[in-house]
Amino acid sequence: MDLTSTASHDPAPVPPTAPDDSACCGSGCDPCIWDWYQQERERYRVELVAWQARQSAGQPSSSPAACTAQDDDSEPARPGIA
Repeated sequence: MDLTSTASHDPAPVPPTAPDDSACCGSGCDPCIWDWYQQERERYRVELVAWQARQSAGQPSSSPAACTAQDDDSEPARPGIA
């Protein structure tokens, strides 16, 4: 199997970009832009797990550390949230 060819046809999902701190108006909107961002992060996590499974199926010697390197669970601080 040509891994280069497989990677180009099945690229890794791209994590969402966190909104700018100034994007939130701070007035308690429902949904807040940060709620949308959290939904997109969850969608990304689901897509990443599925992508990792596909990659593992095609690469029997894949490293688990390499597979999780893209899943950054850190979140930027939400302005106005303690």
